[in-house]
Amino acid sequence: MTEVVTATAKPKKTKRNKIERLNHALETLKVETALASTIHPNTYNPNRQTAHDFYLLILSMWEDGFTQPIIVHRPTSEIIDGEHRWTGHTVTNWAKRNKIDPYRPDAEEYFYELKVRRVELLSQMPDLTIPTVYTDMDPAQMRIATMRHNKARGSHDIELEAQLLRDLRELGALEWAQDALQLDDVEVQRLIDDIDTPDSLAATDFSDAWVPDTMSEEERDILKGGGPVEATKVTTDSTGNTLVTSVTPRTIETQRRREELLAKARTEQERQKVRQETQMFRLGLTFSGDDGKLVRWYLGDRPADKIMALAQAHYEAEGKPKL
Repeated sequence: MTEVVTATAKPKKTKRNKIERLNHALETLKVETALASTIHPNTYNPNRQTAHDFYLLILSMWEDGFTQPIIVHRPTSEIIDGEHRWTGHTVTNWAKRNKIDPYRPDAEEYFYELKVRRVELLSQMPDLTIPTVYTDMDPAQMRIATMRHNKARGSHDIELEAQLLRDLRELGALEWAQDALQLDDVEVQRLIDDIDTPDSLAATDFSDAWVPDTMSEEERDILKGGGPVEATKVTTDSTGNTLVTSVTPRTIETQRRREELLAKARTEQERQKVRQETQMFRLGLTFSGDDGKLVRWYLGDRPADKIMALAQAHYEAEGKPKL
């Protein structure tokens, strides 16, 4: 009798499987205090900071303290995530010990020069400690983690940032935020006042403060009930300037439709498509003195409607079809 032996080939393990098997995940976050001088940056971090971004980091550490530990490879003392925080921590502490004014006129350039001298500064502070989380990742995972941390920072949503600044204005902390974030008056006005988001004007339930006094009761009822009526908001900024935000009926309807479609969207791709299909055009104009008075008189209480009528008239005067 002949015995037949069948050999079943095992699937070949890919490099990806091997790396996954070597992954070392942090199950618990144990923050230790380490001497900053015993830690050093890695040589492969692709993330770079401008002088302005580094100065914002310095101000954050100066006023808020060190709020996020760095991630370090225990066997080599190499930084996996947090090189900028390690550098900022070094520069901030050296500056404080040497009584440097963080708001000096040349602060941005001055602190960036200190950034380049970080090793030298650190040698002058052998006692400086830094909150650290140690890990035993292998070289491949270390590099992947560095890239992943950099890519996972997120990005700014301009409308949410504007709303955040409006909240700070309500809290009486706008000037503090402006100073801390190094925003000039033009940037703040552009974010908060010149381009107030239609989201805030397109809410289903409007308060009387958002409705011009010149509107009829019928218009007020339509607006509060979600009807297609222009909304105009008149406010005054921290410097006493009058700011007018006006939204057309079509914009309000577009914003409401965008909110409904975004609520139904299930994937980021669907959300991006909704944003593209409901794009809005914003126009910021600034006038002063008699020019401002003249424009305010001419545009009246319904600036967006007035500008639309003017644009439509000129468009049709050139023989173009009505939009």
